[in-house]
Amino acid sequence: MEVKFFKIVQTINKKPIRILNYKFSIYSLVFRAKQIHPELENRFVN
Repeated sequence: MEVKFFKIVQTINKKPIRILNYKFSIYSLVFRAKQIHPELENRFVN
């Protein structure tokens, strides 16, 4: 019984981690784009 429960918890725990990693990678890409964007704007303005 305990082993079954542990396996269920493991499978539940694995999925949110993947989703979190996916979301985190998107956020990091957006963050980088925002950092690069002002530099590009400055180049176009000057």
